[in-house]
Amino acid sequence: MEESALVAKAEKYLKEISNDSISLDNIEEFENFKRLYYKLDDRLNSLQELKESMDAQGYTTPFTSLNKYGTKAIAEVSLEEMSENSRHNQMFRMKANAKKNVLDRVKSAIDAHKIAIGHLEQCGYLKCDSCYKKYSLSEFRLKGEKCSCGHENFSFKINKDATYRLEIIPYLPLSGNYLVLMSELSGYGRNSFKKVLNILKQERKGLVKTISLVIRFRDENGRWIRKNVTLDSEYISNYEEEVRNRYGKDVRIEVLRFHRTKPAIIDDKYVRNALAISYVKYSEDIISSIKDSILKRKLSDFKRINKYDAIRYKYENEIPGFIEEYDIGEIEAWRQSKITEEFEKLHFIDKF
Repeated sequence: MEESALVAKAEKYLKEISNDSISLDNIEEFENFKRLYYKLDDRLNSLQELKESMDAQGYTTPFTSLNKYGTKAIAEVSLEEMSENSRHNQMFRMKANAKKNVLDRVKSAIDAHKIAIGHLEQCGYLKCDSCYKKYSLSEFRLKGEKCSCGHENFSFKINKDATYRLEIIPYLPLSGNYLVLMSELSGYGRNSFKKVLNILKQERKGLVKTISLVIRFRDENGRWIRKNVTLDSEYISNYEEEVRNRYGKDVRIEVLRFHRTKPAIIDDKYVRNALAISYVKYSEDIISSIKDSILKRKLSDFKRINKYDAIRYKYENEIPGFIEEYDIGEIEAWRQSKITEEFEKLHFIDKF
């Protein structure tokens, strides 16, 4: 398939996904559950085929073709040829950007579909009415909706002990439109999105790769020698014994460092983005549904509201004389502390 045709095909398919909304109505009924699972599974297969075609055509490194149009020595190039090269360069750069962007969306869509399918897999399973063997939805489909015992009658069960949240599925960037969804977040949604991303990026304690030591030992002439030593992870429990075996019983360890792997909670950026967006968008909808009732209950005293606005206006436009006017961070911190202090005096801040 030609490159431009492949880009057009991918964009068309992603648009179809975007226009096909996800419904969780009566999802506990097997036919609805199966219909959603099969739809997502079919989409995932199609997206993976698109990605394989893109990989085969070099979409992962789309800008390498631009190297062919490097500038020659000025003496060898006419003005007309330079203009022509520039035009070709611009054309190829536009094509390369189109490839990069559509591949980015396809990768995002693939991970979003995997997340959705994973939650469905955790949520429900099937049990054969004859031999009582359990099947996940993927196994059920792979077996042609038949049990290994030959029977075709199954009971659909919700797994109450598993961890899943089907509610986030409609909010996942299933069409790879994570940038669009990010731009639609409210102010507090964007702050929440950053916090969730940071949580998912946090590094957990990894495995020890190597051990670095700074040791002192006596040489054959009785002189003290300082040396840097690196041991493999196999010596993690007996590194002292190992250095004594190598450098004598009088060896002293002055510095000891354990070098660990640093895996993030979730390494894939598309998975992180999809999870953060879906949970934040889901939370935004919950807040929107209860916001009016909260505001009616909390904001009945308009004098307090006016006082609140006056305090914020007062300090948000004030610059203290003891802080440099260019030190924006310190000024903002001072403003926030003064606003909080005033609110606490007037009991404008909730206990929680």
